[in-house]
Amino acid sequence: MLKLKPTLFLLAVLSLFSDRVSAAIEFRTLSVNEGLSQSTVLAIAQDGMGRIWMGTQDGLNCYDGYSFTVFRHVEGDAQSLGDNSVNALFADGGLLWIGTASGLSCYDAATQSFENFRLEGRNMQVADIAATAGGDLILATDLGIVLFDRASRELEIRTYLTGISVHAVCPSRDGFLVGTSNGVYTYSSTYGNAVRILPQMARYDIASIVADGDGYWVATHGNGLYRLDGALQVTARYDAASNPGLVSNYIRVLKTDSAGHLWIGTFDGLSIRDPRSGRFERYVHTSEPGSLSHNSIRSIFIDAQRGVWLGTYYGGVSYYHPLARRFGVLRHDPTRNSLGDNTVSCIVEDPESGSLWIGTNDDGVNLYDRRTGRFSEFNTASGSLLSNNVKCVLPDGRGRVWIGTHAGGLSSMDAATRRVRHYPVNASIPINNSCYALLDGGDGTLWVGTLNGLLSFDTAAGRFSRHLCADYEPRLGSLQITTLFRDSKNRVWIGTGAGLYLWQPDVRQVMTCELTPVKDETSPPAGISP
Repeated sequence: MLKLKPTLFLLAVLSLFSDRVSAAIEFRTLSVNEGLSQSTVLAIAQDGMGRIWMGTQDGLNCYDGYSFTVFRHVEGDAQSLGDNSVNALFADGGLLWIGTASGLSCYDAATQSFENFRLEGRNMQVADIAATAGGDLILATDLGIVLFDRASRELEIRTYLTGISVHAVCPSRDGFLVGTSNGVYTYSSTYGNAVRILPQMARYDIASIVADGDGYWVATHGNGLYRLDGALQVTARYDAASNPGLVSNYIRVLKTDSAGHLWIGTFDGLSIRDPRSGRFERYVHTSEPGSLSHNSIRSIFIDAQRGVWLGTYYGGVSYYHPLARRFGVLRHDPTRNSLGDNTVSCIVEDPESGSLWIGTNDDGVNLYDRRTGRFSEFNTASGSLLSNNVKCVLPDGRGRVWIGTHAGGLSSMDAATRRVRHYPVNASIPINNSCYALLDGGDGTLWVGTLNGLLSFDTAAGRFSRHLCADYEPRLGSLQITTLFRDSKNRVWIGTGAGLYLWQPDVRQVMTCELTPVKDETSPPAGISP
């Protein structure tokens, strides 16, 4: 999966996920300042490892969510990229097929090397790549349709459409729809023949074709957008004059997302068609933060995580994710009522009020009222805690909130009166007077994780004692306990500074979970049932 850079700020979910594209979407820009080799992005794809590949006019880029790795042609190195100008990308398992300004290249992730293919004595510019049912590749090129036979590793120009510039190939029910400089054709990879269809488009330059439900969308350079039904008949035409949300009739690229939105990249900006209303929304570059990086859109890709990548002409990549607007940021602001500290250690929902108890590193516990949006602070300054470094919070559902701190012991707050009592874990050594993890024992006791082992706390008597688990596994009596979790089978997982342990109450046994590589990621560790 693609990893995005972590943020230091608390993210709070403000609403549930929706399939609707917000009318106020914001983009993040990636360009040469972030390590992209060149700012015109002509092709985008995602490989099986979740990495995003971007083809530019000066090299192939691999983005892992943090940084770019750039691949270029190296003179004299047959295993380097065949050409620096990359027009098309097609991911196929562990292979990435690359259409360049002079031929076809293939990157093998296993060997981290390229294999290059060219027509003897001729350059061909590859604009699009698709796979046949048999696994061979169909290439849209300026020489016509070119077939790549994966068994023989050879390229062959098909006699039909020879000399016609082909821009797009789209799999269809009976083969492929082919967009050319002279309209739309159907193409059979089995028989190698092409047939012109839609004579009303014969004089138009077809830029892109995508399947959508039981029909297709066809984009033209200068004559807008067409809708075809399953019988390949035109059912509608959309132009900028009659559809204000359609930015331009000069369309370069189309893509549909899983919710049925049609993303339309044009010379003059982006349009998105809503499948329910049929209306178009337009997005153009402005001076405002979060706008498109450039109006001229050359490529669109929607990744496995539903993120949308827009490659532009000299504007790098604009990235959008439908969840981006579903999150708000709660951060410290000294000028108003806000979160007391940006370093957050834990978040727990109060079972009675629905408010959030937020443990911080330097401001104790903050109670966030989600109805009013206001914070209340409980810290050393208010006399509530003995330490502002909060490690864990546990509302017990019986009117008390238990708060574990570093070097401030365990505290109990009455949720109604806000009165607090303190219970030192180890008063003789201040740093050991720490509580890092809490779990309700369900019997009037708390499991307490400390810097010096696992303890049991009697909530009625207010006393600590050695925990039963330490009798079964003596190391739990001295290890640093960092986290406690009870699963759906009533087992308790104990995270320590030296590994993971599992308490199984039915058999009264503590198991050590060895940290070893697991080849089958769907299988649990040996000895532990799912």
